[in-house]
Amino acid sequence: MINVLELPGEMGHPKCQPERFRPVVQFIKDWNAAPAQRQEMLCGGRAPTGGRAADLALVAAVVHGLCARDGVAVPEWVASHRLADPITMSGRPVDSTWGRWVASQAPAVCSQHGVYFEADTLLLR
Repeated sequence: MINVLELPGEMGHPKCQPERFRPVVQFIKDWNAAPAQRQEMLCGGRAPTGGRAADLALVAAVVHGLCARDGVAVPEWVASHRLADPITMSGRPVDSTWGRWVASQAPAVCSQHGVYFEADTLLLR
């Protein structure tokens, strides 16, 4: 089971290239499969460090979306991660045709972080 502190390192690991978001997908699957482990996955509210700003913003958006959906307190660190130039989860700009479509399908919390993904992403099992 992957936790938020491990995500930036895993996303930057060469084995995850070019799909940097694969560990985030695993985090979502773990979250959905093991509700009793959610607090452990959030590491007591400690903020992940290291990694690219885009990766941290994606992690924040996913954690925010999952916590909001499931009635779990959103860790304080989540609010501090936002990109000035919005992108999709895969790194494409939101001002592209694909990016606009993804943004239109995204959970509302994505706009607070500048990273967009389809709402169904949070349902992965």
